[in-house]
Amino acid sequence: MKAELRPDELDGAVIIIDTAVRYLEGDENSSEHMRAFAAQVFRLNKEGHAAAVLLLHHSAKGAKESPELTLENAMRGSGELGAFVTCCWATRLQDPEHPYESASFLANVKPRDFDARPFEVTGGPDCRLHFVGDGSAPAVLVKGQGGNRANRDGQDEAAHAIIKANQDRTTREIREALAEAGVKRSDGWVSTKRCAIKGTGSKLRE
Repeated sequence: MKAELRPDELDGAVIIIDTAVRYLEGDENSSEHMRAFAAQVFRLNKEGHAAAVLLLHHSAKGAKESPELTLENAMRGSGELGAFVTCCWATRLQDPEHPYESASFLANVKPRDFDARPFEVTGGPDCRLHFVGDGSAPAVLVKGQGGNRANRDGQDEAAHAIIKANQDRTTREIREALAEAGVKRSDGWVSTKRCAIKGTGSKLRE
């Protein structure tokens, strides 16, 4: 890839590769071929002095039926791709039956040294993306796409964000904060999720 671009084109540029698989020499499911592709991308950044390299890639087969977005289902092929990128934003239409009118849900499934809440955007006649809402609350993936009974109201993403932001508060206080945001969850559910976020298997203070 680097040989096809002049040094003055690379220096300080943001390079968009659309899509990654079109520039991959070999099999996207091969870790060896994906590592070679990664080496080319790193050369664009390090030797070519590109400011950033943005890769566009398709999700795994069946990912649109999943009730959540993860690094594993956001990228198809070898896991080497997800391993070498700095961060990864996954996106899904909120209303696939009306793709041109639908908002797009975006979630950072691989944050690197920063936190980012999910959000929604829509397109418009001005050819720009516009945030949905005022950004004061995290967006949630619409319910019903995966039939996940544990996330029937589609608000698990919002609940996780609120819990993460209030880890020093008691379970009851967090449940009340969730209720104020319109998210109904039990004390037991909140306690379990707090343990998972903190990386401990024991219950935290109630």
